[in-house]
Amino acid sequence: MKIISSDSIIFLFSLTLFAGTPTVSNVTASQLPGTEIVQITYDLEESEGLPCWIFVFVDRDDWGSWNVPVYSLIGDVGPNIMPGAGKSIQWNAGLDYDHHYVPNCVVKVVAQSLEDGVPEDMALIPAGEYTMGSSVVGGTAIPEHAVYLDAYWIDKYEVTNYEYKLFCDETGTSYPSDPGFSGMSNYFINYPDYPVVKVTWYNAQAYATWAGKRLLTEAEWERAAKGTTNQTNRLWPWGDSFNALIGGTTYHANITGTEDGWQYTAPVGTFPTGVSPAGCYDMAGNVWEWCSDWYDSGYYSFQSLLQSAGACKRLLPC
Repeated sequence: MKIISSDSIIFLFSLTLFAGTPTVSNVTASQLPGTEIVQITYDLEESEGLPCWIFVFVDRDDWGSWNVPVYSLIGDVGPNIMPGAGKSIQWNAGLDYDHHYVPNCVVKVVAQSLEDGVPEDMALIPAGEYTMGSSVVGGTAIPEHAVYLDAYWIDKYEVTNYEYKLFCDETGTSYPSDPGFSGMSNYFINYPDYPVVKVTWYNAQAYATWAGKRLLTEAEWERAAKGTTNQTNRLWPWGDSFNALIGGTTYHANITGTEDGWQYTAPVGTFPTGVSPAGCYDMAGNVWEWCSDWYDSGYYSFQSLLQSAGACKRLLPC
């Protein structure tokens, strides 16, 4: 890979996806001169004039994998996009693709009607500002700072072994290795309702793309876990006091204990009283989860975020 510089060119072709109603057409994509910004335009039709959910996918050299990271989007993307001509999206390709040079790309714009409302297994996080970080926790969680996020949708539950197996079988991806939990042989196959584990970040990214969604940013994950600024800056999804009986523990931290009733992982959604204000389960227990962005111990000291609306896949555990 070559490093993107300000004068490099990303040659982009466009692909229109027709899937009954709604219909996306006239997709164009081009890099703005002297920048790493890609301008995407499209027309959107919906037979009943209903709002739509717009997704953007990018593939390198038309390989068919659609695995180029596409997170930094602004404009007519995400939920509640009304039909019309001349819709516009800007994609910060240099930021999302880690400054790698992309010789050729295909851009796909996909629309899904919102006629049936929010899917039962997803929660809508409204746009707004919340307090990110915690002065109580300290360390890399400070300083506390206000972060504004556009609206996004998030899975209520962690990705299960069953869901991830569907992805593996369809795409030819290898099954994750067995975690070696005592008394839980062949964990991936025999425990379909449990959260999938032993998945790399790259596998998580590929799965999210396959599912028509994306990984969450750290800010989006924290927002879904603890609520908005009109609530207390809670330490846990349910309040300020830890309670394994309602929130569960992670198997990483619970190697020898069973305080929450489970030696290792538990079936997703086991702790309904520990649900977050947004309606998400297992946000403080069961397994660790992947975020889309890189970790930096000093990030909160210089962070300035404006996230795009979109559909978010619950982070896959490591």
